[in-house]
Amino acid sequence: MTAASVVRGCGTRQPGGVYLVSALGEDGTPLSECVIDPPFPVDASAAGLSPQGMTLGRGSGGRIVVLDWVGQEAYPNVADFVEEVALFGSSRRVPVNFDFASLGPGARHVLVHPRAVLANHQWLLGHRAPWGDERSYLGRLRRRTDDGAFCPFRGDGHLHPLGGPCAAYWWETLLPATVVFDGDIDGFELQCQRERRVRRHMPSFGYEGYTLPDQDVWAPEWALGAFLALPLTRIEVVSDPGDLAHVVALEKARKAALPVLEVEE
Repeated sequence: MTAASVVRGCGTRQPGGVYLVSALGEDGTPLSECVIDPPFPVDASAAGLSPQGMTLGRGSGGRIVVLDWVGQEAYPNVADFVEEVALFGSSRRVPVNFDFASLGPGARHVLVHPRAVLANHQWLLGHRAPWGDERSYLGRLRRRTDDGAFCPFRGDGHLHPLGGPCAAYWWETLLPATVVFDGDIDGFELQCQRERRVRRHMPSFGYEGYTLPDQDVWAPEWALGAFLALPLTRIEVVSDPGDLAHVVALEKARKAALPVLEVEE
């Protein structure tokens, strides 16, 4: 399965569609450097952003950023999207009427999610879940850290500036309705007590994490926030031999100062 043909949480790429692509890996920018930790709260109204929408903005130093709302219908857990990007890179459809001329080297694709910021994270400080295997991106990353820090993104545990929440929490707060529990009662009880991991299945992969406790124990308070800031590698337009919708799309996309490729899928 190639990164282009993968079935993502939001489905497959469509003929004539235009996609902002961020290719990450050993030869490029490590994903760990793109994680916004702690996640940054976003005021959707002030940013002019709506669910499953995109808008242009400027970051520090005047850098162009594409703010992109990741829908919780396709990705109910923030970790769903991060795990997918870790495996396949990012490919997000952009409207054909987008202002491509604003995009060039140095532009960033900033992903936001309604559950990125955990406002009442303090409970988790004393209930840290055990990690150490490689059945999730976070687990693999932690195994490569030398200092044993609980949060591999910063290396200072959960003690972020101003007491902010930690990106590692995304793997520790998986929604119970989205995961698979053990079939035996003992295993199920351990998972509910956050002493054993649960399995999360996505269309093309799976990973492990920890589910939320019972709401009588602790109920999370989520807020919209930015969680990834990816470099834009290129723009891809999916060929449409039937309606030739990609012809107009290519013309518009080539206004960007980024590589533009026509691809088959």
